[in-house]
Amino acid sequence: MTPTLFEANSILPDFNSMATESNWRDLIVDDRTNSNIFFDVNIQPLKDHLNSNMTDNDNQIVFDAEANHIIAVHGSRYTLLKNSDAFDSVNAAVNTLAENGVLNMDGAFIKDAVVNKGGKVIRQYFFPAHMVQIGSGDKVILRLVVVNSYDGSCNFQVQAGGFRIVCTNGMITGEKFLSLDVRHTGTMNFGQVTRQVTTAVSSFENMGQYWDTLINSPLNRKDADKIITDMSTVGRELNMNKFDMFDRLYTDHKKTLGENHWAMYNSLTAWATHYKVNESNISNIDNVRLEREKSIQHLMRKPAIWNPVRNNKAQFLL
Repeated sequence: MTPTLFEANSILPDFNSMATESNWRDLIVDDRTNSNIFFDVNIQPLKDHLNSNMTDNDNQIVFDAEANHIIAVHGSRYTLLKNSDAFDSVNAAVNTLAENGVLNMDGAFIKDAVVNKGGKVIRQYFFPAHMVQIGSGDKVILRLVVVNSYDGSCNFQVQAGGFRIVCTNGMITGEKFLSLDVRHTGTMNFGQVTRQVTTAVSSFENMGQYWDTLINSPLNRKDADKIITDMSTVGRELNMNKFDMFDRLYTDHKKTLGENHWAMYNSLTAWATHYKVNESNISNIDNVRLEREKSIQHLMRKPAIWNPVRNNKAQFLL
């Protein structure tokens, strides 16, 4: 499959009717990405690969034995956390919670991606049995995003969020307590992962209440422009092409969702999920989406810019 992407000046797809409860799994699979996350790696002294007259600082390399490829060079304190060990721990936590009745596995689905030439893997767990309805029947299911890296680009991470079925958008929150972050110089234990997944499941209904609040939080033009400006600023420079693109997305979404934070939020997540990726980087598309979601999360932690206020008297489209 090739998921729907749009370009800056192209006709926008119908974000509110892309998928259904029966076909979303097929639509999010991308044949252009590598999903073999359990390739053979090991850690070796860098000095073993240097000329005899060269020295180092006790550095180590992460070596992909299958591709005969050096993924990264690290310092002496780096500890290799293999993908097999990392995801065995997550799977064990998930299975334990399922056995204890905390997590419902009915219809569960996993999507894997290898990015950065083996330097990072991204696994997404989808749990459709855990579903919240936003507004008048807009369905969002529980999603866990688990990331492990060999190239030092990130720590081992587990993050909870949602997945909006009709548009196949990933839904994130700004809450730090919903994220687990473990450095590769430390230790990760089964209990940490189990607690994080438990927190995600128990907090998912609260996430749904927050997203529902966004529907009833009006967004005037001035505040909408502040959000779009923040998302469109690169360094200290405003990128007008990005501003116009976000403005088009919001204009399109508010036709059906209303002039509120929910429409803006879905405009941002539509960009994260569906905006074009350069062909030269298409194999890393899952990582591009992950970084875009992080930028939205960063925005949501700025109360001067993102500050939804519930208005129970407001009338909105849905």
